[in-house]
Amino acid sequence: MKTLKVNVFLLCLFTVISCSRQFHVAKLIPGQTYTDEAVSRLGDPDFTQFENPTKQVMVWKDVTIQAREELITVVQRAPASYETKLQFWRQHYKNYPQQFTKIENSAEAGEHLWQLHLPSQRMNIIYDETRDTVTEVMYYNVQ
Repeated sequence: MKTLKVNVFLLCLFTVISCSRQFHVAKLIPGQTYTDEAVSRLGDPDFTQFENPTKQVMVWKDVTIQAREELITVVQRAPASYETKLQFWRQHYKNYPQQFTKIENSAEAGEHLWQLHLPSQRMNIIYDETRDTVTEVMYYNVQ
């Protein structure tokens, strides 16, 4: 019985920890959040690349951000467990304009990728037809 209680406690703890990470990622809003807030929320990135003095890319194990002059312009993340099916995105945003297009040259890489573009939400969803799963969720703010 004691082992069961410990296992339930650990399960709850891991659930809270994983949800808090998703919460911090969700707070990174392109066009409103700066890179220093991303670092304070997610910790130091695993990799940082400066394309030029004003553009940078920061990579964590589960999130990639692009920034211009320290302002985040793109947030790319893996989908949450309930977001892995294309049906979820189609249904969730059914009242918004949607464009579903094949990503050219993805077949050459052995993948069959499609992009669900939600322009009014400033989102792109990358779907892998071969694995029947959403592989990436992208939020952007293009000006």
